[in-house]
Amino acid sequence: LNSTISNNTATSNSQGLEASTCTGITFTGNTGLSSTSDGIMLFSSFKCVVTNNVLRNNNPGINLNGGGGSVIAQNTMDSNANYQISFGGSESSDTFFKNNITPSSSNPDSAVTNTSTATTNRFTMTRNWWGTTDEVTIKQRIFHDGGGDSVTFSPYRLAVVDTAVSGDT
Repeated sequence: LNSTISNNTATSNSQGLEASTCTGITFTGNTGLSSTSDGIMLFSSFKCVVTNNVLRNNNPGINLNGGGGSVIAQNTMDSNANYQISFGGSESSDTFFKNNITPSSSNPDSAVTNTSTATTNRFTMTRNWWGTTDEVTIKQRIFHDGGGDSVTFSPYRLAVVDTAVSGDT
């Protein structure tokens, strides 16, 4: 099923936007603000596309659990309570690029968490802006439950990404 969820605003909800057990869903132009749970949740969903969304003050910004092969590009994820991005279950092989990923000021080392049960899975997260150009700081903002090195983040952006639909191509 190829469906598009676009131009929605989810504010102060228990859950933002969610795709569950789907393939090929596109989230574009949405805003998820101040949800007590995920801004966007992809649960057991594969080959989804998440572009040009703003995810702010959620818990986390985007949660990917039990699926894989999704592409996440040109989004702004900042000031989410625990992590900006969370991988769980058997999630694998997602690609993130040209995103602005900035942790909250109250939890500055909280960009990415990987609690995926598939400990050998790798995630490509290159060409993103991490709120800094300090590679040691970027590395500290990526947590892997098993202590592994599951995220490739270099090369990274040296400044904020223009996340407009036609921006930063």
